[in-house]
Amino acid sequence: MDLLKVSDKVLDYYRNNVRGNEDITLEQLEWKLTRNMKLAYKEDSEGHRNQMYKYGSLWFTVCSRGKVRWIKNKCNKPIGWTLDKKEYIRLSKELGIEDYNTYTTVEEAQKTNWNKFKGKLTQGFTSLKNKLNAG
Repeated sequence: MDLLKVSDKVLDYYRNNVRGNEDITLEQLEWKLTRNMKLAYKEDSEGHRNQMYKYGSLWFTVCSRGKVRWIKNKCNKPIGWTLDKKEYIRLSKELGIEDYNTYTTVEEAQKTNWNKFKGKLTQGFTSLKNKLNAG
């Protein structure tokens, strides 16, 4: 699968405007936007130089050479668009993207550091809640 190319300008925008991605690398962003392009609503861009993709509230354009030219977060979701969760998981695994939403089973989820950390937080909150309710 050919990866999209991303400029430093797009990388900076993504880091500053997409929650939880402050430390994303250029390579990771190329993986994510490639996945997102495959899952996005493809706008009719006839007569335009760039193709518009609408991945939920994240919109971006891609030129014919496969470079992301423009990106904007917090746009309106396309009417009728829904995320295909099975395809999201399949593409994430194929591209080597590891995030919480990539995993479908508990066994797979426990392999990632994020899920180990999240599990410990959940256990801590549950323990604290039980102590408060017991007292």
